[in-house]
Amino acid sequence: LLSLQMEDGHSLFDYSVGLNDIVQLLVRQSPAVPPAASKEKDSELSDSDSGCGSGPSESDKSSHNGEGTLELEGQPGTAAQPDWTDPGFGLYKINDLVDARDTDMGAWFEAQVVNVTRKKPSSESAESCTDPDQPTAVPEEDVIYHVKYDDYPENGVVQMSSGNVRARARTILKWHQLEVGQVVMVNYNPDEPKERGFWYDAEILQKRETKLTRELNAKILLGETGDSLNDCTIILVDEIYKIEEPGTASPISAGTPKRQSGPVCKACKDNPNKTCRVCACHICGGKQDPDKQLMCDECDMAFHIYCLNPPLSRIPDEDWYCPECRNDASEVVLAGEKLKESKKKQKMASANSSSRRDWGKGMACVGRTKECTIVPSNHYGPIPGIPVGTMWKFRVQVSESGVHRPHVAGIHGRSNDGAYSLVLAGGYEDDI
Repeated sequence: LLSLQMEDGHSLFDYSVGLNDIVQLLVRQSPAVPPAASKEKDSELSDSDSGCGSGPSESDKSSHNGEGTLELEGQPGTAAQPDWTDPGFGLYKINDLVDARDTDMGAWFEAQVVNVTRKKPSSESAESCTDPDQPTAVPEEDVIYHVKYDDYPENGVVQMSSGNVRARARTILKWHQLEVGQVVMVNYNPDEPKERGFWYDAEILQKRETKLTRELNAKILLGETGDSLNDCTIILVDEIYKIEEPGTASPISAGTPKRQSGPVCKACKDNPNKTCRVCACHICGGKQDPDKQLMCDECDMAFHIYCLNPPLSRIPDEDWYCPECRNDASEVVLAGEKLKESKKKQKMASANSSSRRDWGKGMACVGRTKECTIVPSNHYGPIPGIPVGTMWKFRVQVSESGVHRPHVAGIHGRSNDGAYSLVLAGGYEDDI
């Protein structure tokens, strides 16, 4: 369904309403004229009351300052973190190498603990604590770990609960060490099962070995909610890691080998030396200057600000759309405006012709949208359903009714066939 507000001076064909289209017309109500008293009242308003002042009011300043403060407090990693060596609680310490689970997709990623805090105590627990000098044990579920992903530094510092943080997996299990029912960490790609993906927890369901291949079927576990992917075939059977015990994280000085995950970009396979117009600049394909890349809010493609035409001097604060997604403001017709002449119609000869002939808005050479099947094309005599004396505005409507089948100007017959009808069809002076 398409709603259009029609203006005077245009026909239905200017609004792309085709022949035999079913339309619904609504009479537009004339706008109510405001009383004179309201106009006088509006004229008495000052610039500050009407919002035309040069500067914001004090209440606006305070509200904007408060919003900015809340945004800064909500952003992880913006505030200066205290230099703690041992917080005294929690299974993992600062600078420990851990695995952090992404709560959206359920996969585990390599990360590092940068800070350890605890949840704010409730009012009841605060009142029950009588001696502040007496040390109290902090339960693990109240501990919050501030982690930073190794491969995704652009995400900043992320706060994780204890259930989504564990010691980094570093022990590869051999084939003979795998057993049915064992929960291990495997590499799996839900979208492309035959390609390398991310690391998930999995429960081994079936283990088969032949002379040539080794097959492993497992159930992929997708987090604490209990979601899972059943009967998944694990391709990389030589890269299965053991889940470490809680509290056995590696220190930062340990040379722990990094796990290999699937590429984020399928076009360039995350090759930093290869230009790519999918994950990098959509114009030049270069991966340099990521801080000067601008993302389109419609297609999510990246563009260097100096590759644009014209180039930009800085990243804009408002929404930005690339040239392919941006709508031309000159082509947008607002409510109450006249239709804009298209470039195609301006180049037509009829637009600059001095002739006064009515071209019929294209109805003189339009094709049939329906065909009469009641009578044959060479039928003579009355047609069922068409009363005598019926009039049509356009010649093509006569052809669709089956009266004058060829919708051209001539009504004469042929050498072996008579006239098709006794209808004067046309609007040109040379048709008679």
